[in-house]
Amino acid sequence: MTCLFLFFVVCFTVLSLVVSQANAQIASTPAMGWNSWNHFACNISEGLIRETVDSIVTLGLDKLGYQYVNLDDCWQSHQRDADGKVTPDATRFPNGLKSLSDYVHSKGMKFGIYSSAGFKTCQAYPAALGMEEIDVDSYVEWGVDYLKYDNCFEDHAAPQKRFLPMAQAIKNAERPIYFSLCEWGRENPAAWARQLGGNSWRISGDIRDEWSSITSRAELTASLWRYAGTGGWNDPDMLEVGNGGCTDTEYRTHFSLWAMLKSPLIIGNDVRKMTSTDPAYTILTNKELIAVNQDGLGHQARRIWSSAMADHAATPKLIATKCATGKNGAYEDKPADQKWTVNADGTISNTASGEFLMEFGIDSVTTTKDATKATHWQVGDVDGGLVRSVESGKCLEVNKFNWQLPEWQGKRIQMGICQQSPHNEEKVWDVTEHQAWTLPKGNLFSLYQRQCLTIDRDAPDANLEIWTTDLADGSTVAMFYNKGLMPARMTLTWDMLNWDRAKKVEVRDLWTHQDHLLPASESLSANVESHGVVVLKLK
Repeated sequence: MTCLFLFFVVCFTVLSLVVSQANAQIASTPAMGWNSWNHFACNISEGLIRETVDSIVTLGLDKLGYQYVNLDDCWQSHQRDADGKVTPDATRFPNGLKSLSDYVHSKGMKFGIYSSAGFKTCQAYPAALGMEEIDVDSYVEWGVDYLKYDNCFEDHAAPQKRFLPMAQAIKNAERPIYFSLCEWGRENPAAWARQLGGNSWRISGDIRDEWSSITSRAELTASLWRYAGTGGWNDPDMLEVGNGGCTDTEYRTHFSLWAMLKSPLIIGNDVRKMTSTDPAYTILTNKELIAVNQDGLGHQARRIWSSAMADHAATPKLIATKCATGKNGAYEDKPADQKWTVNADGTISNTASGEFLMEFGIDSVTTTKDATKATHWQVGDVDGGLVRSVESGKCLEVNKFNWQLPEWQGKRIQMGICQQSPHNEEKVWDVTEHQAWTLPKGNLFSLYQRQCLTIDRDAPDANLEIWTTDLADGSTVAMFYNKGLMPARMTLTWDMLNWDRAKKVEVRDLWTHQDHLLPASESLSANVESHGVVVLKLK
C-alpha cells in the first residue's frame, strides 16, 4: 500500500509541474460553449450539429466567447473497428467527425467530444479505459479541441488512477485538448483534478432543469472556492437556461450563480429555436455577467453572509481542505484556522482561537470555547494515526461520499467506528485513510487526499445570502441571492468587505445595466424577489 501511495504522489507531482503551464494557456478562464446532452440526449446527428453551429454564429454567441461545440454521448458506433479504434455512428454522422470538426473550425469555433473512464460510456457505447492513447490519436486526427470524460462502467479503481492515463495521453497529444473531468464529485476531484491535468472537474451528478437542482449544485460549488483559479475550474454542470423547466427569474439566477462561481458556461438548450427577443437569449448574452465569469483574476465568489449566521456561530463547521501557506489568501483559508494543539489533558484546541474539538449529536463534531465540554482524545501512531475519542470510542474521520448527502462529499469531518484493519491491505485502504491523521507543523493532516483539518469560516447555506468576488480592475461584485419563497431585503455592510465606513461607492447593476453613485455610507441594501438575485459591481 505504501508503494501505491508513493506512486500516486510521484505521478501527481511530476504531472502538476508539466501541466500547470499548459493548463493556464488552454483554460486561462472558464470554458464557454454549447453541449448536446441537456436538451437532445442521444438524439444527435451531423445535421443537428451543423445547424447548431450556424445558429450560434447567426445569434452572435461566438463573438461573446461561446467557442466550443461539444458532442456528448451517443456519437459512437456500438463496436470498435478491426484496429481497435472508436468510430462515429455512420448513420448519424455519415461524413465522419473530421468533416464535422472542419466545419466547426471553419466558423471560427472549436470542436468537443465525449468519452468515459470506464469500459462503456453512460449510454453503453465504447469508452476509453485502457484505450486512451488509441482514442486520443483519433481525437487528434479529427481535430478535437475538448474532451468531456465521464465516469460510467468503471472498474472500481480509484478515480485518480483511472483518469490519469487519459491525462497523460492528452498531455502527449499533438494538439491542445481541454480536459473536462466528469467524476461526479464522488472522491472530491477538486482536490486532485488540477494536478492530474484537468481544466475543469464536475463536482456533482447531472443537473436537472429545475430550481432545486440548480441551487444544490451551486451550494456544492460554493465551498470549493479554494480550488478554482487560472487553469482549472469547478464545474457544477451545463446551463439549463432556455429549456423551459424554470422561470425567467430562476434562469437569471442560474446564470448569475455560474458566472460568480467562475464555472464553465456551456449552453444546454436548442439554440436553433432561440431568437434575439427570447428571455433566454437576453440572459445568455449578458456581457457584464460574462465579463465577471471571464475576469482575468480568476477568483471564485465566496459567500460572506447568510441569514443562518446566528445559528451557525453556535456550531462551527469542520472540514478537510487544502493546507494553507499564508501566501495566497484568495485561494486558501487562514493558516490560523488549521493550527491545532494536543493538550496535556487529551483535549485538542485550535492554537489561535482556543476552540476545542467537541463531539455532539450522532457522529458529529464541532468546536467549542467551553473547555468543560471538550472531548478528550487518544492521538498517536497506534492503528495508523487514529484520533480516537475517549468518551465515545469513535474516531475522527473525513466523510466519504454519500449519494443522499452529496453536500458533505469528501470534506465534512465526522465521527465513525474506528477501523482496525492493517493499512497494508489495499482492500481496506479506501476506508482507513479517511481516519488516518498526522501532526506536522501544528496541522492535523489527513491522509485522505493530503488535507488539513480546518475550521470553516464561510457563511453557511441559507435562504438569504450575499456572495462577493474581486475583479482584476480593482472592483468588487456583490450578489444578493434569495432562495426563499418571499421577497426579501438584504444589507451589505462595508465591514463585511473590510472597507472604510465612510467610503463613496460607484454602483453598477449588472442586470438593469444602470449606474448610480452611493454617497458616503456604511452599507448598501437591495430588495430581491423570490428565487432572484441582484448583482452589483462596486468601485
